[in-house]
Amino acid sequence: MAVRLAEREKWRGDQLAKLLGRLAAEKDAEVAIDPVSVLAGVVAVTSFPMYDALGVLADDPARAAGLVEHLVISLTG
Repeated sequence: MAVRLAEREKWRGDQLAKLLGRLAAEKDAEVAIDPVSVLAGVVAVTSFPMYDALGVLADDPARAAGLVEHLVISLTG
């Protein structure tokens, strides 16, 4: 089971890296944070443990999604 979870998380990270790469290619401005750090941050804030840690806010999916969106935007500019 741990192997499957690790495989799924690697796949998720790979997909997020592709999305972030496409986003970076569309931007003209310099990114303040290096791409490896941005990817690590986005992977962390979009993980289930992070969502679960939102506690009461996780019971309101719209508010939780808004917060996660805000965090991702703050990382990606």
